[in-house]
Amino acid sequence: MSQVSPARVPVLVLAILALALGGLATNATAQNPVYGLDDRVFPEPMMSTSFLQFPDFVAGIEALDAAYPQYMDVRIIGESLGGLPIYFVELTNEASDKSREEKLQIGYSASIHANEAAGREGMVRVIEDLVSGTGPLGALQPALDDVIINIWFPNPDSWASGDWFGVDAQKIAALHAPTFSRGNMIGVDLNREFPNPGWILESHTPMSEPESRSVVKELRYSGRHDNLVAGTDLHGMINSPNMMRAIIPNQDMDFHRMMVTIRFLNDLEDRVNTNEHFAEWNALAESLCMVPEPSAEEEAHGDHHTHDAFSGLPEAIQEQIRAIDDGDGVWSLVEAEAAAKAAGCERSTGGPTGGVGHGQPFLWGARWDQIGYTDSGFTSDYLMLSPRSPTGGMGAVGTITEFAYSHMVPNNNYVAKLTDMHVAGVRETVRAQVEYTLLTEQPKLDAIGPTAYVVSGERVTSKDTPTRYEAEHGKDFSLDDEETYFDFNQVDYDVQNTDFWRDLAKYSTDPVEPLQAAALTAATLAPYDNLVITDAMVDLVDAAVVRAWVETGGNLILTDQALTWFDAAGLTTGAAFKDEHYLGHSDLIDGRDHPLLAGVDWNARQTGEGPPTGHAISEETTNGKSRVHEYPQWHLKADKVSSLDLHVAGMTHGDPSLGTAKVGDGTVHFIGAALPEPKQHRDHRYGLAPYAVTALTYYVFVNALGGVVEWKETGAPFIPFYPDDPLYGARTDTAEVQPADEGDVPAPGLVGVLATLALLGAALQRVRRRA
Repeated sequence: MSQVSPARVPVLVLAILALALGGLATNATAQNPVYGLDDRVFPEPMMSTSFLQFPDFVAGIEALDAAYPQYMDVRIIGESLGGLPIYFVELTNEASDKSREEKLQIGYSASIHANEAAGREGMVRVIEDLVSGTGPLGALQPALDDVIINIWFPNPDSWASGDWFGVDAQKIAALHAPTFSRGNMIGVDLNREFPNPGWILESHTPMSEPESRSVVKELRYSGRHDNLVAGTDLHGMINSPNMMRAIIPNQDMDFHRMMVTIRFLNDLEDRVNTNEHFAEWNALAESLCMVPEPSAEEEAHGDHHTHDAFSGLPEAIQEQIRAIDDGDGVWSLVEAEAAAKAAGCERSTGGPTGGVGHGQPFLWGARWDQIGYTDSGFTSDYLMLSPRSPTGGMGAVGTITEFAYSHMVPNNNYVAKLTDMHVAGVRETVRAQVEYTLLTEQPKLDAIGPTAYVVSGERVTSKDTPTRYEAEHGKDFSLDDEETYFDFNQVDYDVQNTDFWRDLAKYSTDPVEPLQAAALTAATLAPYDNLVITDAMVDLVDAAVVRAWVETGGNLILTDQALTWFDAAGLTTGAAFKDEHYLGHSDLIDGRDHPLLAGVDWNARQTGEGPPTGHAISEETTNGKSRVHEYPQWHLKADKVSSLDLHVAGMTHGDPSLGTAKVGDGTVHFIGAALPEPKQHRDHRYGLAPYAVTALTYYVFVNALGGVVEWKETGAPFIPFYPDDPLYGARTDTAEVQPADEGDVPAPGLVGVLATLALLGAALQRVRRRA
């Protein structure tokens, strides 16, 4: 009989209970606000006996709205395909001194995939905490003086289809045993429906469904949410080594938004990993990963830990670990990381990807690194893309969060401890995001020295007639015509990949200036410490002039096609080449020893996101959807670089794609997939983004420029976009705030009345206890 570590017993018991409870779910009592468990309308997960049923959600939300009108406004913004109300909840202190226009807003999409219940289970409890001033988030209520928190529940049909009780089966098209579903009533994935700039897969039919139209009409065109500056899209996944995986959408995030997001996620990682609700999850991680932290003395000598640290692991893994050692009996940092990977335990190193701990509760990073795919039409991208066109993007700072075991498994079979962790994770997300929304320290890129980037007069615009999208009805977009909000021809855009450097200049304490390719001479280069050649701009420069500047001490950064400079400058022959991949990436091979990777954890690999810049990742075929590779990936052939003094940081398919070369007294840094020119050859009716890079790429650029990120006190929170800022273009949806449309809010009925009485009773009990 095999022995089980005591630390694993609670998790194993949980798993066994999950299987047992799954068979009993049909007999479970519905979670219901009338019970008043622990004085709450929505009981804590460990006090609940099932997932929240849709009718009880309606009754509970209406009861809270009636009890706390100062802090809560419940509206119905539309009707689902099956005729159920789409609820939108706003939380703020209406009695505060600040006007609505002065308050910053945060948005949360709760379970757009209805079989991923974690988001809505967490958000209903967040709502109750904040409006009542009680519960784990009750102390955060004063923040409602300064912010408006918006929560929407966009997929009621497929939520109700999984209810065990009170479902009107005639309203739900699918006649099957009750289960939560991913798509809406007819199976359309609502999380592929949003009007995001960039490539669109044909079958996604953006803005075709009433649920997605209702959300976009409210957020973008109601005039009520111009100050929405942060948000999170809450999702679930089948399983994962981590209970929570947060994803940076990898859209056209400028320096400020990316750095705030990284800081927020690093903080959230610490909060979640130390939250008591994740104690059992952490116990399992510790039982699997018996790798202690190095002592201060070991760190000082560059040693990590000794072989004995792995003595508790299975012999087969110990054999793999022993094979890694160089024979001195002490682990270097690189050896320790390799050993940890072999053991299935990857320790956090504090880089932009936040580190990995097998079994630790929280992990964050780029989308492809986290979930292994990307697509078009995501809710999160709509929230985070900057408002460069009249239809796409809210310009917020935020993420997607995925919760393990909130998907097809366990679907609507309730396991209280799993939901307890989901709810705790949502609460920590909201707590951290509110604090970072009000943060008055702002990031600056410091100490890079004067920098130039090569530009030309060529831009990618919607005026390129052959690439324009023509809708079936042929209307042009107009804010004066509601019919064209969702069905229209090509919207206007004017972008270029070098806009990345223009945007970066806004946050640099040193000048970052455009330099026309035709004006690039020894004299014009002389004032600059750094020069950036982006992608195809390399064809416009005199390579010999640039080489001479580098050899006298210049710092050159090459991206994408600009890797051909090595050949053009006579440093290599036939070294640079391009192929096309699913997304831009580089497999980091040098731990954190390479200067370009300072602060970067080894598990990061994605460098660029394709859809926002028009690069497709799949297409429709006669056999259905198939994966395509359109993202241009540049490399240096491994057998053609012997003439270079090369220090490689990353490889793609065996060839250097990220690294540094010494040339004379200067330095050349290169990254082969980061800022490709936007493409126009496929449907991109909502426009294009100029760039879409990851946290890894930002860190590479900061390190290549020799800069540091400094946080400076400004005395006021940051607004990530400005109506009059040419950097993003004017926000065109600045209509007057419309009166709140209550819609046809269903009468609470008996269950709602009882819920209200339960609230009043709970309030009286609290008063009596204080007396």
